[in-house]
Amino acid sequence: MTLTYEDLDRARTAFENHHIEPPSENQCCEYAHEFIKWCRADPAMQRYVHDLNSVTGEERPPIRTPLQVYGEKMMFAMSLLADLIGTEGIKIRDFDSLDMEEHWFRVRHALQIVLAVPFLWSKEIATQMLTNDMPRHIISRKILSFPIVWWTFEVAHGVANQTGTSLEGRAIDAMLIADEGVGLNVLKFGSENYPHDASCELGGIKYGQRYPEDAPGAQNILAGAAFLNSPYITQRQENIPRAFRRQAQRAGLPDFAQHDVRFVKLRTPESQPSKPGDNDIERDHRWWVRGHYRAQWHPSEQAHHLIWIMPHLKGPDGLPVKNPMYSVVR
Repeated sequence: MTLTYEDLDRARTAFENHHIEPPSENQCCEYAHEFIKWCRADPAMQRYVHDLNSVTGEERPPIRTPLQVYGEKMMFAMSLLADLIGTEGIKIRDFDSLDMEEHWFRVRHALQIVLAVPFLWSKEIATQMLTNDMPRHIISRKILSFPIVWWTFEVAHGVANQTGTSLEGRAIDAMLIADEGVGLNVLKFGSENYPHDASCELGGIKYGQRYPEDAPGAQNILAGAAFLNSPYITQRQENIPRAFRRQAQRAGLPDFAQHDVRFVKLRTPESQPSKPGDNDIERDHRWWVRGHYRAQWHPSEQAHHLIWIMPHLKGPDGLPVKNPMYSVVR
């Protein structure tokens, strides 16, 4: 089941109207025990752990397959819950800033990880995200197609936080991004000695804020969302091998791999001929336009939708190409 924004809004309304309290610490611990037991029995997780243990060194291996995305996703969910069963788990940075019991925070976000739609960002795309400046714009609630997403990076990624640096100086392996009604909640996961010594850092973006004045550290989340909204990006979908899911089903285990992994990659660059009458200038060459972001105003939301436009050739077909690449500022 893929959650929608409407599903989350209905659930929040039900919780508020019926004054439903979060589960107790004992209930959270019971859930953590069951969840970790399921994960350890999951054939796909067993294969992921086996493959991970066969890799030497402390660096995180490149993540390139649905099994690796699924395994890392569930590994971080298990690590969030590990403290509740008496073993060392993920260290949570800046937790004191939240008005929430830690046991409920861990269970709530582990559930969100399970429900999140997973995306795998190629190294090429992740690098491109960091190289283009974004225009000033007002942040829309509809920047993501799904209200809860999990972003795994092929190679650990230098994602900026509110202070402009990575997670305590280390790169980010993955991120959980979840809609909270008034904004996005962001958890960034990284490991100093992969997969051990894992930690996560909290962040957030409020809808209706003006970038960059109100949200200077939101560039990478907003840039990623703009890439996903771009017609120049492909999202090939693939799941873990079906045999693992059949084995889990026969063993009576929950289907944690219900979402396909979406591979985020660039399309092949295309030439874009000038339209008749463009600037009424007769051209004797073609030229490259640098990749850039376009902010489209939506009056009904009083916010912008951000779309990334990839580098492309401009000018009449058949003419020579000039080498300089020109920037477009919008």
